[in-house]
Amino acid sequence: MNGAVIALAVLDEDGPAPVLPALYLGGRFTSAAGLPVAYVARWGRPTATGDQDGDGLASRSDYAVLAGCLEGPDTALASSACCPFDFDYDEDTDLRDVAAFQAAFTTP
Repeated sequence: MNGAVIALAVLDEDGPAPVLPALYLGGRFTSAAGLPVAYVARWGRPTATGDQDGDGLASRSDYAVLAGCLEGPDTALASSACCPFDFDYDEDTDLRDVAAFQAAFTTP
């Protein structure tokens, strides 16, 4: 954080499901964990951006991991490394998530 934290909140986005709640912070900061943010940061479940390697982009290196995470609908995520690819938060990695990854895909 490069500024003051003013508020904290815990939110369980999926209700009483296996995914743990996330901690949200609000305040006067524009970076968190080395990434640019706009006064709000989240810790807990990774944001479903397709960015598994943490470089801020859904890119080729992330696709290599996504390919190993494809299990199909209604099949539990293979590992926590697959969480960034569960775009629709339904606890699986299927073709809907691949379509969302393609929409988020960027080339460096």
